[in-house]
Amino acid sequence: MNSTSLLSKNNAVDHLPAFIQTNIPLHDKNWFGTGGAAHYFCEPKTPQEFSTALAFAHQHQLPTYILGEGANVLISDAGFAGLIIRPRLLDITFSDTHVTAGAGASLAHVIEVCLDNGLIGLEEFSGIPGTIGGAVFINLHYFEFLIAQFLVHAVIIDAVTGVIQTVDNAWFNFSYNYSTLHTRTHYLVCATFALTRTSPDLINFARGRRHEIIRHRARRYPTARTCGSFFRVFHPEEVTLVINTKNDFCWLLS
Repeated sequence: MNSTSLLSKNNAVDHLPAFIQTNIPLHDKNWFGTGGAAHYFCEPKTPQEFSTALAFAHQHQLPTYILGEGANVLISDAGFAGLIIRPRLLDITFSDTHVTAGAGASLAHVIEVCLDNGLIGLEEFSGIPGTIGGAVFINLHYFEFLIAQFLVHAVIIDAVTGVIQTVDNAWFNFSYNYSTLHTRTHYLVCATFALTRTSPDLINFARGRRHEIIRHRARRYPTARTCGSFFRVFHPEEVTLVINTKNDFCWLLS
């Protein structure tokens, strides 16, 4: 992530919303530990602050970037000449078997709280770093499980107008590693997931499974100075299958 447009002193903003800071280092806000300073930085704690931050960026024609736990981003040492928004929308609420979590809530924490409340399902994503916002953005997956399988509806905010609305699962147009949020015309405020209520014995089993998934991932994958997976699944139109003999074939990237 980087920004090529540099702000001059003449473009400096005299009056900032109270929760927006200036010249904030980013190297301690991502897993790679890279990055210069953000010209502007904020951590909105309410949807209203989120809307105010976006309005500020739009008014001053600032590029914006939404940052979560920084587990899947490489930040330029030149910094970011715009506004970094790191949502601190952390509320977690329950309604029967539905859980609603803010975009800034840690996925690991949400899983633990769900298990504490007798609900299973999200523990399949144990050991994967990130926030609820990042999980929905990428349609988080682990083996046959996708976050889209659990999402019922969500609250989003328009990147330009700051208008907040509720949308259903279909709005996201989920596919592998994709959601409509990739267009960056809207950002996530919170998401609601449908889980399964079960017995204390099965909750204990789910906790054991969670610990085993984490142990397995910790043994196989690095946990520092990394952003996780570097591979990507190519789309059919990006590759061509070439067969020379019965046992000699390869895929060519176009």
